[in-house]
Amino acid sequence: MADKKPIELLIETTVDGQSPVELLAKYCDLSLVEIKATMSKGAVWVKRRNSRASTASSHHRAVRLRRTGRSLNCGDILLMNYNPTVLELEPLTPLLIEDRGHFSVWNKPAGMLCQGSRWSDHTTLYRWAEIHLSPQRPSFLIHRLDRMTSGLTVLAHNKKVAAYLATQFENRQTRKHYRVVVEGNCQLSLPYTINMPLDGKPSVTTIQSVLGRSGSDIDLNEPSSNRWPNEAILRQCSSPYTVLELAIQTGRKHQIRRHLCALGFPVVGDRLYGHVSSEMNETLDLQLQAHKLSFLDPNTDTRRDYCV
Repeated sequence: MADKKPIELLIETTVDGQSPVELLAKYCDLSLVEIKATMSKGAVWVKRRNSRASTASSHHRAVRLRRTGRSLNCGDILLMNYNPTVLELEPLTPLLIEDRGHFSVWNKPAGMLCQGSRWSDHTTLYRWAEIHLSPQRPSFLIHRLDRMTSGLTVLAHNKKVAAYLATQFENRQTRKHYRVVVEGNCQLSLPYTINMPLDGKPSVTTIQSVLGRSGSDIDLNEPSSNRWPNEAILRQCSSPYTVLELAIQTGRKHQIRRHLCALGFPVVGDRLYGHVSSEMNETLDLQLQAHKLSFLDPNTDTRRDYCV
């Protein structure tokens, strides 16, 4: 695939029973094997023709087409978004915290996507779950973590549960706590609430406690896998830092990062909002982890609490 160039196709079928693999092969130089791999990784979509004359739209919304044996009908629109660089990416491995059948909770590693794009979804958390959970089942994304944010997230495995959980997030019935390493010696009267609108919308972040700071006594011989953050690496930098625990009442884009930067304590490793030339930013990736998550079980209405 390395020598291949990106391909974008939009094809409207003219006969019933057309094979999507064979149809795509007519319009590009990819082999049948490559086309099937492209479909399995979520880069091929179909917009089914809407046969109901009373509807305003002539087609249903586009959905990913993975099944190579699925035939097309006359008037269906087939789309392919082929990018060899994207398709060659390997997914990271998340840690399954608990599988309750109707939902599952995961510890997402930094660098893993929650949501796919039109180019693929094979490196996303929900696709990993669909492939690796036993028994296999569909996965529905309820809330998102930024790609470089690690930590807890929940997936639903049927539409009813997805709607129930999504309503909890929308109505702020969930509890979300984060651990974050910020640049500087953060000394505030706690709890400290940041109530600064973002993008014209109310946004509330509360710093609840200080979990550690540069200069504190820690056991640097403790295996780094048993502790977050890896303070042994942080200590290699001369810059001061503070480890905070905070909670958010709203979920605006990059809310924690933007709020802390505005406060004067940018997140370590934040190359978008933080100090680009910072010593820590040159050494470390984003130091932000969703470490506590609490919500009501869709089947029992009992509260489920998770922590990493």
